[in-house]
Amino acid sequence: MRHTADNIVNNNFFINRKLLKDLFCDFDFFETMNICSPLKDEETDYSHLHILHVDDNKIIGSILEEFFSLYGGKSQYCNSGKQALACLQNQHFDLIFMDKEMPELDGIETTKLIRSLSDIEKAQIPIIALTSDVSEDSLIEFRAAGANGFIAKPFSFVDINEMIHAVQKSLQIC
Repeated sequence: MRHTADNIVNNNFFINRKLLKDLFCDFDFFETMNICSPLKDEETDYSHLHILHVDDNKIIGSILEEFFSLYGGKSQYCNSGKQALACLQNQHFDLIFMDKEMPELDGIETTKLIRSLSDIEKAQIPIIALTSDVSEDSLIEFRAAGANGFIAKPFSFVDINEMIHAVQKSLQIC
């Protein structure tokens, strides 16, 4: 079955605009944004969020940690799926950004394990894939594992911000 943008977005599964452009040729042209694009402070307030980001690339971890902190968010960086599961045992998170390819336990398996947790609140934390594997198969795998969204690397802060707002709107988190 061919996935369309409508059935992906309308089922509360969000992907960033660049990937939409790449996957669905019938979309209008979406401009590529620079990772350093500034955001307006009044539009971006993460002070109510505790965000877990899981990526084996420490540079990505540092960039995201600084970005979330800049807008008041609290974040925790984990460099593997195994470490993320350990963090989830002891902490509450509002949102998770998950890389796909990591040692020990990849992002798809980690997402599946989170969705199968006995703690319903933790099992339902929104998970956003943040990966350089932008194949349609990867998107479908993450969605099947229970991810709520997908952002392609390289990403921009605008992509991250738009995804957070889309997830908050779909879950009525304010």
